[in-house]
Amino acid sequence: MAAWKTQQHLQHHYARHRRDFRDASLEDYDASAQSTLGVGTYFDYFDEDSGTSRTGCYHWETKRLTVLDDDGLIVTHFRCSEWYVEDLSESTYDRPRGR
Repeated sequence: MAAWKTQQHLQHHYARHRRDFRDASLEDYDASAQSTLGVGTYFDYFDEDSGTSRTGCYHWETKRLTVLDDDGLIVTHFRCSEWYVEDLSESTYDRPRGR
């Protein structure tokens, strides 16, 4: 189970992205991020906003993305399209086979 950078960081991102997860509580939002890490496809990319490399985990069926920093802490969690993930700078995302 991955931790968020801080409780305040979790609360900030929940407030920012909760519209993506209708009727989800803060606990539901965190559980969704944890679940994505268990079922998604991991990849690396360069985050131009922070100027650092990140690890993403994308679950194409639910369109959920969870992002980790170099310390393995959760940076953010939201829904997006698969092309968004593929289009991230220096993305190593490879579409899962057999679907």
